[in-house]
Amino acid sequence: MKNLFCLIPFLWLLQSCASYDSEKEDVSNEATNVELDSSENLDYVNEIIDFGEEKFEMLPTNDTTKFQGVEGYEWTDEYPHLKWANGVSRNSDTLLFLLENGDTTMIIDVPYIEGDENTRGNEHLTAQYSFQGSVPGANYWHLHAGGYEGHWSVLINKKNGFKVVLSGNPISSPNGEYLMAVNPDIESGYTINCLELFEVLDDSLREIGSYEPADWGPKSVKWISEDELIITKMTICPDTDNFEYCYENVLLRRMK
Repeated sequence: MKNLFCLIPFLWLLQSCASYDSEKEDVSNEATNVELDSSENLDYVNEIIDFGEEKFEMLPTNDTTKFQGVEGYEWTDEYPHLKWANGVSRNSDTLLFLLENGDTTMIIDVPYIEGDENTRGNEHLTAQYSFQGSVPGANYWHLHAGGYEGHWSVLINKKNGFKVVLSGNPISSPNGEYLMAVNPDIESGYTINCLELFEVLDDSLREIGSYEPADWGPKSVKWISEDELIITKMTICPDTDNFEYCYENVLLRRMK
C-alpha cells in the first residue's frame, strides 16, 4: 500500500534498533457531542470511509466552534525550534534513541548525491529524517522523513524500538486505542492522498486499513470520541484563476 517513498526507507531502517526511561505523556481529550447539519441538502452524499473491517460515515456538521484549526502539529525544522526529549540525540547524520527496555536504536539519513551511482535513478532511497517529538497520547516518537520528492512519517515505540511508516502525521484517539494518520495530496501526486487507521497494541501498531479519497484531501483530523472525528477536507476551489484550496469541516462517525 505504501509507495516507494515509504516502503524502501522503511525496509532499510528496520535493520537498526533502541530505548530508554522516558516520561510517559498523560494526554486526555474531552469528548463532546457534535451537532449535525439539519439543513436538507439533497446534493450532499454521505461518503463512506472504508478501512475494511472498520467503516466511518461522513456527515455534514454545523458545530465547528470546538475545532481549533489543525489538531496535532505540522512538520517543523529539527533545529532550533524543537525541544529535544530525554534520551534522544543526533550525531551528524544519525538520530539515536534510548529505549525503555535498555536497548538503543538509530535512524540514519540517506542523502541524495547528484551523479552517485548508488542513488542516481533511485531517488526513492533518499531520506532526511527530522525528529518531531513525541506523539501526543501515545508512547511513540515521531520522525518526519523527506525524500527526493515526497515525504512520510516514521514512528518509533519508546519501549521496544518497533518502527512503522505512515503516510502523514499521526493523531491519537482519546483513550489511546487508535491512531489515524492523514496526508493530503490532490495536486502533485508525489505522496499518497489518504487516511490511515491503526490499532494501538501493547508493543506495536496494527494497520486496520487506509482510504484514498478521489476528489478531496484530508488536511487535518481531530478525534471527538473513539467513534467520532472531525476532519478538514481540502479541495481545489472551483472557478478560480490562482489554483486556490477550499476547506470544509465534516464529521466522521463509526458505523456499527
